[in-house]
Amino acid sequence: MMDLAKGKGAALIAGRVTTINKADGQVTGVTYIDNETKQPTTISATDVVLCAGAWSSSLVPELPMSSTRAHSIVIYAKEDVELSPYVLFTEIMLPSGETVTPEIYGRTNGEVYVCGPGDDSPLPATVDEVEVHKPACQILWDSVTGISEQLREGTLEFEQACYLPLLDVSSGPVIGELSKVARRLWVATGHSCWGICNAPGTARILRNSIMGSNIPRAASSLGPSKVLPGMSDD
Repeated sequence: MMDLAKGKGAALIAGRVTTINKADGQVTGVTYIDNETKQPTTISATDVVLCAGAWSSSLVPELPMSSTRAHSIVIYAKEDVELSPYVLFTEIMLPSGETVTPEIYGRTNGEVYVCGPGDDSPLPATVDEVEVHKPACQILWDSVTGISEQLREGTLEFEQACYLPLLDVSSGPVIGELSKVARRLWVATGHSCWGICNAPGTARILRNSIMGSNIPRAASSLGPSKVLPGMSDD
């Protein structure tokens, strides 16, 4: 997708944004730490789109957000195993008597993604500092391999963790212009675990909003003035 965007004239700058710059109530750009030079750099912009997930409130403190850490593993089945591209929402009783509820996502390329419930581990300063709790991944492996010979004979490729962005005041997400913070500052966050599913629709809402096009009527209920207290434009 990035290659397609570059083909249309977009440029990718890798860095960590530290400040959203504003003047006279409107965004003017961002300041970021460049990944290569490690130096602060400022870039001008007429519009800024904030899609920093659980870290969004570190740049815009007005966003009432929290987070939860979720673990997942990726298993590759043997080449002769045919997987159906379905999702299983399970309830599995372990030998200890404990009931666990991993979600199992099968993919036709032989990959199986398994995720579990979240925990209350504090949000680190950056995504690079996210720690994987090995016992949580072991529980996922034990759970799904205990009910599937095909998965038990597969290869555990990845053990990983991420932080899900949660809005403290609604079930989220919030998508639209944060005009009470700064004009032309756009936000899309608070999707919890459904961001990957809602990404195309979220992108369409933002594109239409920024370009001044009509947005679907249902999307208006996701705007900051509808979701967040104190953000009303009235």
